[in-house]
Amino acid sequence: MADNFRTDILEEAIELINGDRNNDYGDPLDDFSTTATDAEIAGFVRAVGHVAREMGLVETGYRLLANIGIDAHQEVPHLHVHIFGGKPLGPMLIR
Repeated sequence: MADNFRTDILEEAIELINGDRNNDYGDPLDDFSTTATDAEIAGFVRAVGHVAREMGLVETGYRLLANIGIDAHQEVPHLHVHIFGGKPLGPMLIR
């Protein structure tokens, strides 16, 4: 993937996913799932799908990961997701 395309996608993802409520999403006392409006939750999910489509991942599939809270080792203080795809990812857990 060309670096400028990647940069454009990442900048769009930051704006779409973080939006105006960026600082609220990561506060453990202000849980996005309980404080966000239905429109904000739907917008977040649609934004993730939009980014996955722009990255060409929808046809073959992709995986989302969100680390929320101390036990999950959340390092960035806002809700966000990591999008993995573009090749077979294997199972989530080793059995």
